[in-house]
Amino acid sequence: MTVVALAGRRVDGPDAPARFPAANVGLVRERLARKLADVGARTLVASAAAGADLLALRLMEDRSRIVVLPFDRARFEASSVADRPGSWVDDFRATIATATVEIVAGRFADDDAAYAATTEQILRRAIELGGADGTVGVVVWEGAARHDSVDYTAMFGRRARELGLRVEEVSTLP
Repeated sequence: MTVVALAGRRVDGPDAPARFPAANVGLVRERLARKLADVGARTLVASAAAGADLLALRLMEDRSRIVVLPFDRARFEASSVADRPGSWVDDFRATIATATVEIVAGRFADDDAAYAATTEQILRRAIELGGADGTVGVVVWEGAARHDSVDYTAMFGRRARELGLRVEEVSTLP
């Protein structure tokens, strides 16, 4: 059985470039379910943003889940969950009520530094649990790095490879 470290796109906001359209949530959920089964996932380490994170965490409800947040639950919910339409807030609250939640320790100059530290903590925690040979990185995205801001999904995939993990991808597009 495998430990999965996962990062991926949030569902697109209004007027955003198509990275993870809300219309694709069902398709991505199916792809994620197959990928988690294919890799033999027994433990999932991820954050809990509206989109790929919460879809995977909900799929793993009957297994071990560690949620890594960059700051307190209320602030994270407001900044990374509640700003997307749908049942994401309910999913977030249900997930954090039943999963192990870890908040990244430290003082950060800004949110970018906090999110980068969260990316590192997800990978570090997964490797602690599964070792490099027993951990798989899963990246859920459209396959292209953003150029308009820091791309934590691309950063996650790059760091996972640097740490020697096998990396699997799940597409958010048809």
